[in-house]
This record gives sequence, structure tokens and C-alpha cells, in this order.
Amino acid sequence: MSGGKRVVVVDDSALLRWALRATLVGGGFRVAGEAASGREAIELVKSQRPDLVTMDLDMPDMDGLDAIERIMAECPTPILVVTAIPRYRGLDAHFEALARGAVELVPKPSAFPGTPREQRELLEMAILATRIPVVAHVRASVRRRREAPLTTPARMGASRAELVVIGASTGGPGVLRELLLQLDRVDAPVVIVQHMVDVFAQSFIDWLGLHTNMPVYEAKPGASLLPGTVHVAVRGSNVRVSREGRIEAAPDVLSPHRPSIDVLFASAAESFGARALGVLLTGMGDDGAAGLAAIAATGGLTVAQDEATSTVYGMPRAAVERGAARWVLPDHELARAISAAVANGG
Repeated sequence: MSGGKRVVVVDDSALLRWALRATLVGGGFRVAGEAASGREAIELVKSQRPDLVTMDLDMPDMDGLDAIERIMAECPTPILVVTAIPRYRGLDAHFEALARGAVELVPKPSAFPGTPREQRELLEMAILATRIPVVAHVRASVRRRREAPLTTPARMGASRAELVVIGASTGGPGVLRELLLQLDRVDAPVVIVQHMVDVFAQSFIDWLGLHTNMPVYEAKPGASLLPGTVHVAVRGSNVRVSREGRIEAAPDVLSPHRPSIDVLFASAAESFGARALGVLLTGMGDDGAAGLAAIAATGGLTVAQDEATSTVYGMPRAAVERGAARWVLPDHELARAISAAVANGG
């Protein structure tokens, strides 16, 4: 046990801390300390320098959002948000936590110490979080990147994009929020697959809708793909796009993710060909790489997020290594690239 990853557990409930400690220690972690408030958490992280922090959001003295921002500015550490509180302070705290630098979200157990599935999912996410590099001053670095000179090629390609498909996983919510904020409106339908725990799906869709002037819907079979609309698939079955411009249910494929980015991208290649624009964002694994290659093979435009701005350079790297990405761009250039491709083919 001496070689296990060290974790600081933060929650104002002693019972919840006990449940998390039992699960994490059973999975090979070592608990370096416990805190009941955000302020205590900051001091513990500074003194113990753990490999991981599990963070509640609604706590006395200093809440989890402020603690995450302080930790990521002063002592960057992978933070896994473990919470059951959907909303407070007038915003959706889950995704604000990701925007401030937390790595991922998991729901609190339904019973203590949690069902076997809940414990397994918590451990899997905790192990994943310890493997993700983090950077200091998350918000400051985003501002600096946004102010940097743009280097997007003047012309992306000859064909005007009539459909935009986007795939994202770990680190995706923050990038998608900034992308939609900058995009504001685009004269093409946008379909997004974001890997996420089902319980957070609806609040994620609602949260994205707060950050764009375009209507944001859950991607459901039968929905029409109208210009200037955003459809988000985050739970349930795979989805595809049809030649008639509708969302359809797609059969299951051998993939650890449902919905699958590859399934959506492959259908965009089949139905829209050179009129499709595929964008693959931050995430672990390789979902989306084959689908992006399919879009490229039909003459469609393909973009991958670059390594410097990706939380996890897994999916984009897989696409780049197989030659599927025509352009590799930082997050702050994605909106301009999409707008250019939709407006006039680049």
C-alpha cells in the first residue's frame, strides 16, 4: 500500500468522507488527509501535495468552486468533483467546476459506501484523474490564449460546410462552452457528442444553452437539423445524421462509449460527404479518430484540438497520427475556423 497514489478527501459530511475513504483505500489509494471545507482543503493540498483531490461543492466557510480555483492557481492538482448538488448560487456548479479546472465529475453514492458499480466507477475515474497533467492559473491561461494572435489558415477548403459535428470527452465541457460563446451563431446545424456520466446529462445541456444564442437541444431521433441549432448527445444510444437532415438512432457498436463519436462522424461522412466539418476535441482514448478519417476521405474538413490546449491529448492525437486531421488548432481558434468553413468554405 506504500506505493499507492495519495489523495485528499474533501466533504463537509463525515459519513461521506468515510465512504470515499473506504472505496479509495480499497482501490489502492492512500488518504493523505481529509477536509470539511474549501479553506481546509487548500491548506491540506499545499502541505501534503497529493496526487488527487476529491472535492464536494456545497460546503461551509469556502465552497468547492472557490477552492478549486485557488488550488489550480496556487498548487495545481488533479481534482475529481464528487457531488450530489445540481445547482446553487444561480448557476450549474458541476460544469462551472470543470471550467475552473476540475478534471471530471462523479455523483455521490446513493448509499454508503456505495453500490459495487458506484465504487468501481469512482475508482476508475480517480485513477484516470491522476494520469491527467494539470496547469496553473486555468482562467488566466485561457485569457492569454484568447488574446494570442490567430493563426487559422485563411481558407480551410473549397466546399462550404453544411453540417458541423463535434466530439469531446475529458476536458470537453469547458472547451465547448468557450467555443459556443465565441461562435454565437453559425449558419449550419451543430451536432455534439460529449462523453459524460448520464446523471449530469440534462444539466450539461441546460448549462451549454446559457452560453450561446443558438438553441441547444438533446440529440433525439427524429429531430430536424436546422441551421443555427445545436444538438447534444450525452446519454443513451448512439446517434447518426441522415441524408434528409435528421437525427436517427444508430445500432450499438463495439465501443466503451455510448453515444460514440465514431458513429456520429461516420454518418456525417456518409450523409454529407465534403459538406461535413468534423471537430475532435480533448479526451482520452481514440473515439472519433476513425470517424474523422472517414470525413476526411470524402473531402470534408477535419480539425483536431492541439496538444497545448487539450486537457487530455488522446483522441486528437489518435486522429493526427492516422492523418485524419487536416488542421490542428488551439481551442481559441476553433470558433473562427468553424465560422469560416460554414460561411464560404473557409
